[in-house]
Amino acid sequence: MSDLIKKTLEAIKQKNITPTPRWQFLLKDSFVWAGAGITLVLGSLAVPVIIHMLVTNDWDVYEYLDGSFGQFILLTLPYFWIVFLLLFIALAYYNIRHTKGGYRYSIFYVSAGSIAVSLLLGAALYGAGLGQVIDETFAQNVPFYEEFARPRHFLWLQDKHGLLAGTIVEIRDDAHFNLMDFRNKNWEVSYRMPVMRQPLPFVQNGIRVRAIGRRIDDTHFDARMLAPFNPPLGGWIMEGIER
Repeated sequence: MSDLIKKTLEAIKQKNITPTPRWQFLLKDSFVWAGAGITLVLGSLAVPVIIHMLVTNDWDVYEYLDGSFGQFILLTLPYFWIVFLLLFIALAYYNIRHTKGGYRYSIFYVSAGSIAVSLLLGAALYGAGLGQVIDETFAQNVPFYEEFARPRHFLWLQDKHGLLAGTIVEIRDDAHFNLMDFRNKNWEVSYRMPVMRQPLPFVQNGIRVRAIGRRIDDTHFDARMLAPFNPPLGGWIMEGIER
């Protein structure tokens, strides 16, 4: 044993090995904790978007589609943001486990705590109105986000199944308007609603609308039901009767 100690001391002297200062360990631990906090905050940004998408989901439309209510939910879940949230929760867990004494925490408590913090912070952010802001910011700046990360928008790109939505670009007359859908395809939409004695209030240039009806051909769509794309702005109108 004495020979081993001597050899160890000689190796330390030869390689000029010095003890690592305590402050370096503390600094490293602080960075890891900070990293865990940052990942939790980033993950929390997904929560208000998920809530926003669920609140504005077209729950009043599934009855017009083929399939069950369960299939409708699976079709419209915000998978992109759910994966985003889970990814950052996993990163936060990884960072916490690599802090001093982090190995003592069970995977259940660390995961449950991370999820709880993300949900609470995310709910507060949704209350501040950030859900729609984040969603719109990504839509304007991230390629393909509109098509792959917005299930509600994808739902309304099924013109063959009688579903169409987009932005009104031109009012032709009291029964026709031109619409550009979410894939930048132009449509001429007719909406014969004889009971209405005045133009629909939301049929205006620049307003997003959704329609249920019948696809006539590649550029013409006959709307039997119309509504603003954002549900809080108003309900469905069918032959002059508001729902």
